[in-house]
Amino acid sequence: MVKRRRLTEEEIKSAEKEAKKKIDARFGLLRHFFIYSIVNTFLLGFDYFVTKEADWAYIPVFIWGIGLFGHALSVTFEDFISGWKAKMIEKEAGRIKSNK
Repeated sequence: MVKRRRLTEEEIKSAEKEAKKKIDARFGLLRHFFIYSIVNTFLLGFDYFVTKEADWAYIPVFIWGIGLFGHALSVTFEDFISGWKAKMIEKEAGRIKSNK
């Protein structure tokens, strides 16, 4: 059976802070998606019912969609990127130590 060590108060606070940061990022993405949906539904409806000639509303839908996609990628792959960054820092630190 594996023994688990007790976490220190500082480690618990650090873990809670990290969890809050991740949850805030996910809720930020969700809020971004809902605002995107509401605003662009209004723009598409306005374009369809009022200006029937030009399809200009697709431009902000597309451009904002690119930004929303980038936001989703940053939230989704944050753990991967931070882990990759930590490995690179550790590797570089090891290289610097071995050169001294």
